[in-house]
This record gives sequence, structure tokens and C-alpha cells, in this order.
Amino acid sequence: DYFKPSLWYVQGIPVHASRLIYFAENKLTSLLKPAYNFFGLPLAQKVLDAVAHYTENREAAGRLLQKYAVTILKTNMEEVLQGGFDEALRSRIEYFVQNRSNDGCAAIDKEMEDLVIQTTSLAGVTDIVRQSMEFVAAMFNEPVTKMWGLSPNGFSTGDMELQNHYDNIKATQEKMFGEAIRRVLRVLQQNRYGEIDDSIIFTFNPLSEDDERKIAETNKIQADTDAVLISTGVISEDEARERLISDPNSGY
Repeated sequence: DYFKPSLWYVQGIPVHASRLIYFAENKLTSLLKPAYNFFGLPLAQKVLDAVAHYTENREAAGRLLQKYAVTILKTNMEEVLQGGFDEALRSRIEYFVQNRSNDGCAAIDKEMEDLVIQTTSLAGVTDIVRQSMEFVAAMFNEPVTKMWGLSPNGFSTGDMELQNHYDNIKATQEKMFGEAIRRVLRVLQQNRYGEIDDSIIFTFNPLSEDDERKIAETNKIQADTDAVLISTGVISEDEARERLISDPNSGY
């Protein structure tokens, strides 16, 4: 019973641990369990760092676009720097701003003024923001295609990523719910029949289903295998028929 509660308080009422079924995701080490009331690490805390970095990168990219091009007017600043009035300079700048467009025209003094436009390189900004998005999806254990509607870098489609997602959910189902459901199953049998039959089991529903083409290809391979085994005398035709009957995807 090391760091394993024997009593739980449900709305202030003590309940023995044997009367409850425990579920927890993101289980912690024993020394950290008391700090989290003996439950797992909250998902919000797990993803907070990745979400914060993504938000910061996205906002920084937005600010960078606002400062993408800076127009610099080189003019006589002596009077302004000495504390003089800058009304004339402000009027000059407003004149440039009002006429600034692809169809506008800037008129400057040939001897005392110059106009320069400096741009900031945006190379790599998209990659940084996109990578931070992918980190967020990874912390949620969600495919990029499902969370953001984007294909992951390096793949033409998200099929491989989606399959990994389904495999992760399958493992999480067994880890979180497997033993608890088996316990419920034994309790139900003991209550209904007075005994436990270990041959009664359960399986989780598959998250993905093969399309008709994949099923047809699989059936073709199995049919070829049966033909070889029947011709070599390893199995009989009745055994091949029995396999077709027991296979829900055989079509027979």
C-alpha cells in the first residue's frame, strides 16, 4: 500500500478503495502522486508549455508582418534634435504616408533628402510557426491532420500519422481501462452466475476499418493461400470453407 490510498473522500464522505475503480491518465511517479491528489498529470499542464510557445511564435510572426517594410526619410534633423518644433517634419511624413501606394509618387528634395525602404526577411518564419503547431499536436497526441487540418511535413497525406494516432489510442485504452473493465466483467459474472469464466473476454472496437479494396486484396491473398494448402493436402476443402464462414470480411 506504499503511496496507494486505502480511503477516498467523495464529497467529504470516506469510501474504501475496494469500492471504487481507479482510472488515471498520465500516471506520475509515487513521490509526485500526493501533490496531484493521487491522480495523473493534468492534460492542461502537460501541453501548457507547447501551447504557450506556439501562441508566442504566432503573435511574433504577426508583429513581424506589421514591420516588414520600413520607409526611412533622410532629411535635415538638426533643428528637431536641438529641441525645435517638428511640425514641418510631421507634415512632411504625413504627406508621404498619404501618397504611399503602388500608384503613389514621392517627391523629395534633390539635395537634402533621400528616401529608403528597408524590408525584413521572412525566410523560415513559416517553418517556425508550423513546427510549433506540430509540437502542440504532439503534446495532445493528436495528428496534425486532425487538430489543424494540415498535412504533416514530409508526407503527402496524413495516413501514417493517423495510423500512429490509432495505435496510441489503442495502447491508452488498454493501459487506462483494460484492468478496470476486466474487474467489472468478473464482478458481473460473479453476481449473475455465481462463478467466473475466464474464457469470457472483451475487445475494444477498432478505430479504423479497411476499405473495400484492401479487404478484397486480403481475401485474394488468403484464397491463393488456401488453394496452395488444399493442392498440397495440408488442409481440406471443408477446412477452407470453415475459414470463410468464420471470417466476417470474407463475404460468405
